[in-house]
Amino acid sequence: MPSETPATAAAAPPAPPKAAGGFGAGVRLASGLNVALLFAFAAAAVVFLNAIVAKRYMRFDWTSGGVFGLSPKTKSFLGKVTKPIKLVVLYPPAGQGGPSSDVHDLVREYELASPHVSFEALDPDRNPKRAEEIIRSYNLNPEEIRTGVIVDHLGKSKWVGHSKIFEQDFSGGFQGGGAQTKFKGEDQLTSAIVSLAEGKTPKAGFLKGHGEKDPNGGGEEGCAGAKEALRRDNYEVEAVELKGKDSIPAGLDFLVIAGPRGTILPEEVHLVKAHLEGGGKLLVLLDPSWEGRTLETLRWTRTGLEELLQEWGVEIGDDLLLENVQNGPFLSPASRAFPITWRSSSHEITKSLAAFNRLMVADVRSVRYDDKGRGKTTGEAILKTSEGGMKVTDLVGFFGASQDMRRLLQYAETLTPEQHPIGAAVEAIHPASNGEKARLVVIGTSSLVADAGTPKTYELDLFVNAANWLARREALLGISAKDPTRVKFTMTGGQVKLVFWISVVLLPLGAFLLGGVVWLIRRS
Repeated sequence: MPSETPATAAAAPPAPPKAAGGFGAGVRLASGLNVALLFAFAAAAVVFLNAIVAKRYMRFDWTSGGVFGLSPKTKSFLGKVTKPIKLVVLYPPAGQGGPSSDVHDLVREYELASPHVSFEALDPDRNPKRAEEIIRSYNLNPEEIRTGVIVDHLGKSKWVGHSKIFEQDFSGGFQGGGAQTKFKGEDQLTSAIVSLAEGKTPKAGFLKGHGEKDPNGGGEEGCAGAKEALRRDNYEVEAVELKGKDSIPAGLDFLVIAGPRGTILPEEVHLVKAHLEGGGKLLVLLDPSWEGRTLETLRWTRTGLEELLQEWGVEIGDDLLLENVQNGPFLSPASRAFPITWRSSSHEITKSLAAFNRLMVADVRSVRYDDKGRGKTTGEAILKTSEGGMKVTDLVGFFGASQDMRRLLQYAETLTPEQHPIGAAVEAIHPASNGEKARLVVIGTSSLVADAGTPKTYELDLFVNAANWLARREALLGISAKDPTRVKFTMTGGQVKLVFWISVVLLPLGAFLLGGVVWLIRRS
């Protein structure tokens, strides 16, 4: 009997699974390293970009009044500074807010505007030893140590106190020192820097004795605003009387004759002529001038300067210029103040004001430069009316027609609108000047500097630019710093609640919900 074969051996059990690690662990390790490297590269890029931005950056001031930036005038001058200037800020720390923060922020702008400007912020309470050194080295009053800025240039210094930096209003009483209504820090610091950098304080003289505008007076007869504008540019201003004198006072950088109403005596004109021929500087503002109590006696009058100005190529017109405003003549003789749409030239005096082409003026006359080919002077018209300018030469006809509006409009139709020059700048070297170039500016109105009428802004800018050109301070031929206007943002109670719900509740909640959605998507 055949034997039975043994049963087939049971199948071998399956191989045990491989231990965890191996290929899967390597993938995770590589992914982790990749993420770490990405973070490292991102961090390095951020550091690199910050290093670049720290040295190469741009700053913008978006406020309408340029509250947080320096004026073009200040930047223009700082761009020409080549020697070190140090500003020592004697105020509490900037973080305390208020006036201290305004001063610190302003000084920081100076440092950023020029590599030659540095500043030191000194808190006397935290560093009394350094405060004592400052008091001794700059001969300060110990009580002033917290309230001002020291401008230091090559060992010379100038103190700008708190009362000069901030204008105060004492209308509510003198307790508390008055409310601070205006920040004048830039005007004062730039003036101090210019004074030290130039090594001297320029001086302007205003002729008096013939009904001229008075720099120490106010109202229609005064031009205190013009004096203040010059003072902000570091000028000293004084009134000058020539009657009985032998010469123009020594030390004047230029002489101003602003709207004389009477006749300047021949011997005084001779002194002005000698001043120019010796290389002096002269600014003349001449209004249209006439006299007569009745229509029949009206006539143009002279100031005594006409022949002298003609020798320098400047012709003064016996006329009254008006402007064709809004397609209609502005001819009221009772109030001849009007916005004149003027055209400036590329001259240094006016080119920085090209964007601001409307001036509020009154009583304007034509001023034309014409050397008549003699080659004795060089000059150009720096101001012109628009093409709508109208010239009145017939005083009797004009004032006679002004009694009736219909007759006035008929009279206006006899005038031809055209462009008329109203200002000129002239240079010349006279044989008696020892090579010094004389400069002359003539403008056909003194209303630019008159305190009466509308507030002056660009009118005084034009006047100061002319002064700086005469004094050869071309670095300051820019637009003066404007009064800063701080705009307050006030919210109602409902708006405050809305901001709270959006910033504190809705935005965090939105971020939380978005994170939840992302988590759910990844889970699925």
